[in-house]
Amino acid sequence: MSATDSVDDLVQDSGLEAAPGEGPSGLVGMEEAAEAEAEAPADERATFLTEARTADREHGGSAVEEHADSSAAADEEENEAGELHELDTIREDTTMEKAEEAADVAAENADEAEADEAVDGEAAAAATEAPPPAESSKSRPSSRRSSKPPPGSAGRVRRERTIESLLDNDELWDTDLEDELPEEGHAADLHDTTGRSLYRTTCERLGAVPVKYFLKHLTDTRLIMRHHGLGPVGTRAIARPLAINLTITELDLTGNWMEPEGGRAIAKMLEENSYITHLWLADNKLCDEGAAQICRVLQTNSTSVTHLSLAGNEIGDQAADSLFDLLANNRTLVSLNLSRNCLGGEAAARLGAGLGINDYLEELDLSGNRISGPGAVELAQGIRESFRLKKCNLAWNGFAEEGGRALADMLKANQALQELNIEGNRLNGNAAVAIGNAVAGNEILLELRMGNNFLYTAELLQVVKLIVASETTPLTFLSFKDIPVDYEFVKTVEQQMRRTTRDFRCEHGPVLRAGNTRDELAKPAIDIRSPIVLLREHILINDFRFVERLAAMDAQGNGTVSLEQFAAVMDEMKIPYYRSQLSDLVAKLDKLGDGSIYYADFMPPERPRRESAMIRSRGAMT
Repeated sequence: MSATDSVDDLVQDSGLEAAPGEGPSGLVGMEEAAEAEAEAPADERATFLTEARTADREHGGSAVEEHADSSAAADEEENEAGELHELDTIREDTTMEKAEEAADVAAENADEAEADEAVDGEAAAAATEAPPPAESSKSRPSSRRSSKPPPGSAGRVRRERTIESLLDNDELWDTDLEDELPEEGHAADLHDTTGRSLYRTTCERLGAVPVKYFLKHLTDTRLIMRHHGLGPVGTRAIARPLAINLTITELDLTGNWMEPEGGRAIAKMLEENSYITHLWLADNKLCDEGAAQICRVLQTNSTSVTHLSLAGNEIGDQAADSLFDLLANNRTLVSLNLSRNCLGGEAAARLGAGLGINDYLEELDLSGNRISGPGAVELAQGIRESFRLKKCNLAWNGFAEEGGRALADMLKANQALQELNIEGNRLNGNAAVAIGNAVAGNEILLELRMGNNFLYTAELLQVVKLIVASETTPLTFLSFKDIPVDYEFVKTVEQQMRRTTRDFRCEHGPVLRAGNTRDELAKPAIDIRSPIVLLREHILINDFRFVERLAAMDAQGNGTVSLEQFAAVMDEMKIPYYRSQLSDLVAKLDKLGDGSIYYADFMPPERPRRESAMIRSRGAMT
């Protein structure tokens, strides 16, 4: 195999075509010229050498040597130009491994070509008719020419240096995430819809450790990777295969600390992926920049995301405009979670404006932010204008009385909201009563949570009476969670609940021995340490339902139940007591002396008391 064949094969393997007169074609021309010169008749060669010797004597130099040196230099420059052109092309279109393999093949072919040329030279010398003149030995090139490296060695050295430069070339190891799809020619990556091979390649380029769990579950419809410590680099690594994945519809990446850089990678992925519908990105420290990138992609409606969680990402008012654009332009999102962020009045105002023109969002969670003042009022006005929003969580903000009254006005006009959570908003009694009045006239709201606010028992009772007395509201659950109440409140609620036919339930905080207002604290307190007093008070409040439950367990109808049955009813009715009190209760209510509890003494006065036959018999015996 000749040097020309090796270079042509190299160019053909790399997919290149040499230009006329350059690269491999130039080498072919030079070799043909050399062969033609070797095949010239011997007398012409002798004449040339004689003329060269004469010129050398006249001009004091060796014309033959200069001509040979200039010819060799020209040949070497032309060879070098062709080889450099060839290697430049290989560097652009081949990987490091292919360049190294091609260089090895070219070096081997060059050695074979040199051996072939040596054989051809010997054969040509033997075929010459006349021997060269004796003077030809004097006109031979100087020793300087024989000290040059053998043909092809310079090319091999340049190839080795080029390969070393390829190893240090960062362009062959592109770590940018701009190219979301595999390069052309990688047929295996193009047909891998799961993204496994692309993930391994991306991890190698980014220097990230592949996550085995991610590779294992790439074919699932739901991928949960909470708290895997991906970071920005790990997020970029998984974003590329997710861009071409066709199976995952629910993606949970909560708590991976991806930061704004990872947020940009996820946004880039969403531009290509149209299969993910549920996306959880909570607790990732995306900040305003990362959230803005996510909102930018979603407002184009090029994705299928219907549920999005950006909770706990330190998003503040700087992302207000991005959030407005999201609500104003997106037509697929039905659930948005922005809880536990740093959204203030400015962001609340923009969110309110966006809600007013959004026709698709059904669930919104803004709990745990910093919404207060005029921003809270504008947010309430936006909710009022929304005819699609069904569930809204505004807990743990700072609405106070001003925001509470705005919420009351919203409830009077809104005819879509079904669940509202306003816990922990520093609402006072005036705001609570205004909200109660609004709920009484609302025909849609089913659940209202007002716990952890500054409310007293009297104000709570007023809200309950307004709601229970209403024949319009369909409200089924009212929560005053963690707000202490007294027994009077419990008794009134029980009475109000019996007046309504709908399934209504009221949740409240701990029951106090006395009320939680100044006037109520002046009343006699209930001594919960006395089991008899505690039982009588609870029976009075619950209108003897406790006794009726005991009678249902009394199979013999003699007015007695066992200690276990009594404790079960106490637990069922949620009567506060200590287990140690039961022994005292048994000692005082055990009229038969068999460890049972006689409850007939707690029956209502208008109901006839049924004395136990055993008691009557014992009385007759005595």
